Amino acid sequence: MQVLCFAHRLEALAFFDYSQCQNLRPNVFKSEDFYILITNEGMQAATESLTEFLALTLEITSVINLGAAAGNLNTLNINQVYPVRTLYRQKADTSMEFTSFTTKNVEANSDIISAESRIQSETESEKLFSFAQIIDREAWALASVSKRFKKDFYCFKYISDDATQKACSQVRDIADKISKSLLETYLSFQPNTKTIKQIDLPDGYHFTFTQKNDFEKLLQKISLQKNIAPENILTALPAFDAKKPKDRTKLLLEFLFEQLDPFTHKIRNQLNQLTSPYQNESLKITYDKTLESDELELHLKFSTPEELKAMIENLKDFPYTSIQELLRGNDVE
Repeated sequence: MQVLCFAHRLEALAFFDYSQCQNLRPNVFKSEDFYILITNEGMQAATESLTEFLALTLEITSVINLGAAAGNLNTLNINQVYPVRTLYRQKADTSMEFTSFTTKNVEANSDIISAESRIQSETESEKLFSFAQIIDREAWALASVSKRFKKDFYCFKYISDDATQKACSQVRDIADKISKSLLETYLSFQPNTKTIKQIDLPDGYHFTFTQKNDFEKLLQKISLQKNIAPENILTALPAFDAKKPKDRTKLLLEFLFEQLDPFTHKIRNQLNQLTSPYQNESLKITYDKTLESDELELHLKFSTPEELKAMIENLKDFPYTSIQELLRGNDVE
């Protein structure tokens, strides 16, 4: 049995919706699949809360910490969940704790440092970011207690801000989004939970391995966002006008993405219309798929000066201003 640890109840809202939970005692809840423990903010509160819980709940085999955190936006993307690899601690006197911990997640490659108090300046955050890409206030303590009780420890953090601004009210405003993202990550991580992966793929389609993963994630997100059972989403699919199964699969994925995020889907279509006349086998144009940046990347492949000259000539009328406006949220009807 697992215990899912959150510093704040708002971070766990989607988990309460996902699974019927019984309130056992203050800040402790239980469902068929897991326990939820609200530890409150700070390392002392987290240490006391998890220690008491594990001492009273002997069936726990693993501890999973989920929540919002600050991130170094030079290396991480805001509004994205990252699995944590190694955990460090900054003590109250701002010196570093010698002991560190490592999670059981072999796929994680981001590190976190837990601060004793809230970050008050950019200078403080820059110092901490020299040790790890993520800053929070509880993870190290939870890892320490888990090791003492010989429990497997995992950690996933949603990057909500960069620690250089007072973002608490902003985080509260997007708490629902944060919680749903954490739930999606948790379900994808759990092989034995009731996830979309247990639903059979529809007939008449050909899925590559990557397309299968995309299909499952999109279906899961739509199910959570619209509170519709995955089976009901599948039964309501339209008939796609394509003879080949692989073409039908492409249309299916485009349809699901549009259902999940119509606004972003519309922007991507407009971007494709603007860039497609300039793309070919030798010139590929890519943009940030999250649409957070207005930067473009051009990938050129040529073997003669003449080919390079032709490419440059072809790009003279490239509509970068229109693309930039589109990526900034303008010119979208």
